Amino acid sequence: MRKIIVLFIALSFSFNCLAQGVIPKDIRNIGDQVDLDRMQAADGSRYINVKGSPYLTDVFVPATVYPDNDLFFVKYNAVDDEIEVKLSATKTIILDNSFKKYIIVFKESGETFTTLDDALNNKPAYFIDVKKTDNVSLYKKKTKDFIQATKATDNYSKDKPAHFSKLEEVFYIQLTPEGPAKLISKKKKSFLEMFKNNQNDIKNFIGDNKIKLTKEEDLIELISFINNLKK
Repeated sequence: MRKIIVLFIALSFSFNCLAQGVIPKDIRNIGDQVDLDRMQAADGSRYINVKGSPYLTDVFVPATVYPDNDLFFVKYNAVDDEIEVKLSATKTIILDNSFKKYIIVFKESGETFTTLDDALNNKPAYFIDVKKTDNVSLYKKKTKDFIQATKATDNYSKDKPAHFSKLEEVFYIQLTPEGPAKLISKKKKSFLEMFKNNQNDIKNFIGDNKIKLTKEEDLIELISFINNLKK
């Protein structure tokens, strides 16, 4: 009976900590596994008097962070491509994915953010898993832009405050298991240029199946076809 009571108290404590946004000490150990000197303190002062939010969610939400394999409260900055982690009520850090490649699995949405090299910018970035295969894989990014404030140019226009753009989804392809993520062009010709050996097969598949390079469901179908070609 005493063991049941102790277990109940422990479970109640864990639930209350999660509900209040306070992470229990036994899972708040990312600082022991990650070099904090290589991290940057999260600083909201970068954006002052800006309309809207740079985040996917304005509140911290639970996610498992690998390779640390622990549960933390995090949020994603879609403007700066940063994962912020709440270590305590007063301390928040930004993961340095140039120092360590992270995988973040969000509990509520089920989305998995993976660190990959961005071929365009030649640096690590976070990409959301969409379709992973043996040879090629499909990812996407959810992005926002910071738009500077502008002054009225005449008596008929108005000042426009600084603001964040609407959320946009952009798709990427990884041509080899360890390769960088490459932006998928909306133009079929540019997309086909990535596949020198299978251009005709892929071109015919796109045409026969009316594939749109901006539509997630179509891209999943296309990636599966390309994966089979490369076997």
